[in-house]
Amino acid sequence: MSDAIKAANSADTFSGEDGKIIIKIQTKQMGSFNNFDVPDFDVAGIFGKLANEDFDKSIELARGFERQAPRANATIAIARSVLAEKKR
Repeated sequence: MSDAIKAANSADTFSGEDGKIIIKIQTKQMGSFNNFDVPDFDVAGIFGKLANEDFDKSIELARGFERQAPRANATIAIARSVLAEKKR
């Protein structure tokens, strides 16, 4: 996770939302391009699951984001996870 956060900090437009896998295949005869949404790649999905496993570590990792958008997405996901757990 630490390496992923470092990579996210180096990407100027990373917000932590819109996780996708983009597949592009190019041959001499054809080209194909597919785009798949993957919500589990979003910061919210990752940090929500991490908060269920290790709350303190999730907080520590969320603080590692330098930009406000991914840090806010992670913090909100952690809070939602905690609130959902308390409801149960």
